[in-house]
Amino acid sequence: MDLKVELFDESNIDQIKWPRGYDGEYARNYLIPLIKEGTDRYINNIKTKLMILSIDNILLPITINESEYDNSYVCSPYTHYVSYSIEELKELKEPKLESGFRFVLNILGSLLKAGKVNKTIHVNNWLVSTNLYATMTKEQVQEVTGFLSRRFPGYTIVFRSLNQFTNSSIFDSFGDLGFEMIASRRAYIFDPHKELNSKARHILKKDRKVLEDSDYVWVDAGGISSDDIDRLLSLYNQLYLDKYSYLNPQFSREFIKLALNSKILELFALKDSEEIKGTIGFFHRNGVMTTPFFGYDLKVSKEAGLYRILSLKLMEEARSRNLILHQSSGAGEFKKCRGGVPVVEYSAVYIKQLPLFRKAVWKMLSIITNKIAMPIIIEKGL
Repeated sequence: MDLKVELFDESNIDQIKWPRGYDGEYARNYLIPLIKEGTDRYINNIKTKLMILSIDNILLPITINESEYDNSYVCSPYTHYVSYSIEELKELKEPKLESGFRFVLNILGSLLKAGKVNKTIHVNNWLVSTNLYATMTKEQVQEVTGFLSRRFPGYTIVFRSLNQFTNSSIFDSFGDLGFEMIASRRAYIFDPHKELNSKARHILKKDRKVLEDSDYVWVDAGGISSDDIDRLLSLYNQLYLDKYSYLNPQFSREFIKLALNSKILELFALKDSEEIKGTIGFFHRNGVMTTPFFGYDLKVSKEAGLYRILSLKLMEEARSRNLILHQSSGAGEFKKCRGGVPVVEYSAVYIKQLPLFRKAVWKMLSIITNKIAMPIIIEKGL
């Protein structure tokens, strides 16, 4: 059976037949502004050509890049595997190992640039840390890959944010279709259907007590005004940009305004009697939720338990909605103690259509990442 594939950009986006229901409304509210006004209006460090690919009743945003080595890692393999990795070397806490890896990464970076690693099309790229997938079949993946290979010869085709837990129905299909499966990070999954052990239940009970004994209250989007946008953004920036890395998505004020007005994120604010101290923003697709927007006031003492309270809220929202919670990466011990299950996340990379040297560069990256870097990340619990 032939599968119909169509591609839309700013010239014909008004011709899209948006699917009914949550996914169609979400895609329309989110993607139309970014396509018509430009991605960097909403996410400061993302410059890309954003289009929508339609197959059957599924809409997949695709991003098309040539180089853009300063882009956030969400559409720059170079940033993900070189720039971000160099910044994270400090987490190893072993100076000799850090020095050795920095040397290797600098050489790798030169080879990746020579191999045009950023001449890439990312499929199902929502420009956030974790891409959630609609239900897709092996045949649909094959048709999308073939269509893009013909339409954009010379581009690498990448499906990011794949793991064997939340993508179990389609994960093996990528290998069957000849994709390179390149590890990207270690993430954590909280499954509300799974019975927690006694240790996790005890820890979560203590987390609830922290909230109960505080003056904090949760406010949903209805209690958040446009006057609060700068504060929400400041809390995200404190954590994800100032503390972690400016290579994370740098959301603009327009993005938060869009999230509030069009509900592309379910936003919550944690307030005390004076001001907002923490915030979360999540979305869900196909039974899985994830939180691309998360932040809290780093000036507040650790004893106040802001991170514990925010994390607990996400787990309770997942449980009440019967959704699996993709907890992203980082804070591994914290998440495992509360029932989080570690998974290795991969990017499926299609390189069969590339010249020999560019294929070799991607295969080299696969070996370094899968055989060297990821085992160290697992061993160190990063």
